[in-house]
Amino acid sequence: VQPVLTRADDAQVALEARPALANRLQAALLLSIHANSSPSPASTGFETFVLAADTADRRIARILRAENGGRMPAAENIVASLRSEHVHNEGRELAAFVQDAMARTLHAPNRGALEAPFMVLANAQVPAVLVEIGFLSNPEECERLADPAYQQRVAKALTAAVVRYLAEREWQQLRLAHE
Repeated sequence: VQPVLTRADDAQVALEARPALANRLQAALLLSIHANSSPSPASTGFETFVLAADTADRRIARILRAENGGRMPAAENIVASLRSEHVHNEGRELAAFVQDAMARTLHAPNRGALEAPFMVLANAQVPAVLVEIGFLSNPEECERLADPAYQQRVAKALTAAVVRYLAEREWQQLRLAHE
């Protein structure tokens, strides 16, 4: 596995540039890592999103406004990304692996694998997920997220999920080749 980071410092990278980079590099997947926030300081846990055309969930709509910078992906960008049912299903599988690995490693509340129209996922031609690793608005969780040892645990969980996903995908391809 050869990870490619979108940035090496705290520079802002346009949301649209991230899936464009994954597409240009013909990456195996796109894993966008974020820290969440909530009006309620009691909110805690991690969740993973895959692209969807819309959401009726008010909490997710609030996250979308913050994450998308007040913008929504153009309908044609969402349709183009969802057009490939295979890529979309692969994203769902990746999200399930991420949630499983995070739950086993972090022992934090598992908020689930969800779907929403995030800009950072629109136009991805590869399996793509957005992972909210915790809540900066929760004082205890914010402290954990700032701890290098906890960051290592998050990184290990995400690495395990990616390795498991890629191994499963390779196994499926080998099985199909021998059928």
